[in-house]
Amino acid sequence: MDIFDKILKEYSWKFPKGYPDMNNPEEKEKLFSIVNNLIKEEEEKGKITKNDLIKLIQDLDLDDNQVSKLYNRTKNFTTYRPIKSTLDRKNYNPLILKKFSKEIQDLIEDIPKNKVDDFINYLNNPDKKINFPTNLNGNLFKALAKTGVPNEVVDKIIYHTSQDEGKRGVGMGEVGMSLLFKNVGASTSGKGDLSIDGEEFEIKGEGATLGEKPAGFPFNVGRLEPYGIKRLPKGYMVGDEQIKQTNQFALALSKAYSQTKDKEEFKSTVKDSLTDDVKLGAGVAALFNDINFSDPSSIQTNIALMNFIRYAEKEGFNHFLAHDFGTKGPNTGEYIYVKGSPEEMAKQLKQAGVKFEKLAYNNLRPRIGFGSTKIQEDV
Repeated sequence: MDIFDKILKEYSWKFPKGYPDMNNPEEKEKLFSIVNNLIKEEEEKGKITKNDLIKLIQDLDLDDNQVSKLYNRTKNFTTYRPIKSTLDRKNYNPLILKKFSKEIQDLIEDIPKNKVDDFINYLNNPDKKINFPTNLNGNLFKALAKTGVPNEVVDKIIYHTSQDEGKRGVGMGEVGMSLLFKNVGASTSGKGDLSIDGEEFEIKGEGATLGEKPAGFPFNVGRLEPYGIKRLPKGYMVGDEQIKQTNQFALALSKAYSQTKDKEEFKSTVKDSLTDDVKLGAGVAALFNDINFSDPSSIQTNIALMNFIRYAEKEGFNHFLAHDFGTKGPNTGEYIYVKGSPEEMAKQLKQAGVKFEKLAYNNLRPRIGFGSTKIQEDV
């Protein structure tokens, strides 16, 4: 029986003609009142109550593991909205907001309720949140300990990785930092991974490349043959001395420089290849004169930072964080944070002791990192 049949059958006596006269304002208002009440009755009939939920669980045939999983999932049910609201305040794209919120919710599902409650209370009180500590060197775990959020929660969400709405990778720590630090949020213009205090913030984990893969921009070693360097299948010949590792290019350059009489011409040739072949652009102009060619570590560090300047110029961020999280990283939470112009950030990275992969003729845009395979000095 639909709602109109019900009115005609059960409520016709309320109207003088046995049906509502729509030209009569009083009868029209009475009809609308009856309809609204009937709709509410129908809605109440379909409403699921807590008792319905309890009965459903009692009727299910569940083993102990299933009961435990259902319990954790049920107690965690209400965490979705605070997580989503926090990311929404941090200006995350609506296309990805639900996905990230569900992923974080799932990560904390098996954590004890009292610890999850502490996390949700922290999210629900944004005025009490802490800012990201902008020291040159620091540790994310130590910084996050000041939030009061339990370690079990921090450990879960800081390792979260995903993909954004453009199918680009979202690295470890990015969403976690947005949730937990007051002044960190989504990128405001797409030029960085995140924003900090409303400005673009780029994040790189252990072993990350700075832009395109380095193998596509090799140094033309043939330019240096007049100065005694030849490339071997593995390594280099410098005069009569063989250097057996390809990733000892900084050492090869230093030895060739010490042996050649045309030192200025040698440096000019190296500069030309870094500009024309490796395409380090603004980085060459900024740092080439800082290189001490008698010192392999100076060659290593300055060329690696030339690539950082090139990358920062291209991407347009003015805050940068390198941390040690990654599939091959120490994952201790150590980080280096710098800010300013590309050249200012490069100088701060050098001061902080940033590490890069050893240079090779085909790896002059080296990966950044903290692990044992990354070095600041090439010896």
